[in-house]
Amino acid sequence: HVPLQPIHDTLRACDFSVVMQVVRRRISTGRVHGSVDGFIGRITIENPSKQNALSLAMYRDVPNAVEQATSKIHPLTRVCIISGSGDKAFGAGSDIAEFPTLRRDTAQAAEYSTIENSASAALWSLRHPLLAKIHGPCYGGALNLALAADLRYASDDATFCVPPAKLGIGYPRALMRLLVGAVGKTNAAQLLYTAQVVNAEEALRMGLVNAVLPKLELEAHVEKVAVGITRLAPLTIESCKMELRNPDDNSAAASFACYDSRDYREGVTSFLERRPPQFHGQ
Repeated sequence: HVPLQPIHDTLRACDFSVVMQVVRRRISTGRVHGSVDGFIGRITIENPSKQNALSLAMYRDVPNAVEQATSKIHPLTRVCIISGSGDKAFGAGSDIAEFPTLRRDTAQAAEYSTIENSASAALWSLRHPLLAKIHGPCYGGALNLALAADLRYASDDATFCVPPAKLGIGYPRALMRLLVGAVGKTNAAQLLYTAQVVNAEEALRMGLVNAVLPKLELEAHVEKVAVGITRLAPLTIESCKMELRNPDDNSAAASFACYDSRDYREGVTSFLERRPPQFHGQ
């Protein structure tokens, strides 16, 4: 007589190990991280084995990456750039392999959306200009991060898609506002109702991006724009961003406060002396 229980336990252990091997292969190992290079903060989406698809953990990374790249830690930051790691993609969207376990019902979807919305909100709330450098696919959740940028520049191989209708999932209100704010209701409806992939030129026509560059020229162009911003008056740019994003008494006060700044005096003096200004954000 052979005891059955040990055999059952062994089978269960074998099955579990096989399952775990599959799970490990499918779990994303990506990250979103921030760094600073002089006056420029950099936020990078990094999951190259999945075309920079965003796992839930990566969405959780975003607020911390923003802190790593900005004046909360680095007071000299004047502009930020968000980009995808490597040369294949900005981001292929959310990691759909996680959906059966992390987004399987209404309760989980609400929690997932809260975390995803917080990622976009962290980028949106940056007081510095945020530039998105986009090449290759920029889909779904990655597009939502790009929509939080002030300026978006795409390479000629960039493609864009808003795919919820292909997956049967809802599109959160906060992200809907970003999309409509960028392209208007008519173009947003086109992207949402058809879930079609649009190329860089069509994205430019829609207002989804500010410019389209040959792929080999994209990085240099974005760097040139960023460096140009770092040479301008930070307080003026920050007050302009406040007015563009949320015009209220605070943004109006920030605008008038520029006239009491050291940078205002420097700007006028340098103009009269016919020399480049040296702004300090004070």
